[in-house]
Amino acid sequence: TLEKIYFNKDKNRIEKFELFKSGYDKPVCYGKIKDIKLKDQYKIPFEITLFNDNARFKIKTDKYWTDPPVKPSSFILKDPEI
Repeated sequence: TLEKIYFNKDKNRIEKFELFKSGYDKPVCYGKIKDIKLKDQYKIPFEITLFNDNARFKIKTDKYWTDPPVKPSSFILKDPEI
């Protein structure tokens, strides 16, 4: 997978990106990042849109926490129980 990243004219923020799969000339997925706000020293995107020729998916941030206490065990994926 190859990713093309486009910055704003000041080159301090990502505006959009394209994801390419090996062997394809056209991107398999596009992304746009909008409404970025500075909160507690973090640049938080409040809207991200992912899309391709067949579908569109939009994520909007409503609530967020910066620097919450998180245990390392929270990042361990377990096999689902069937």
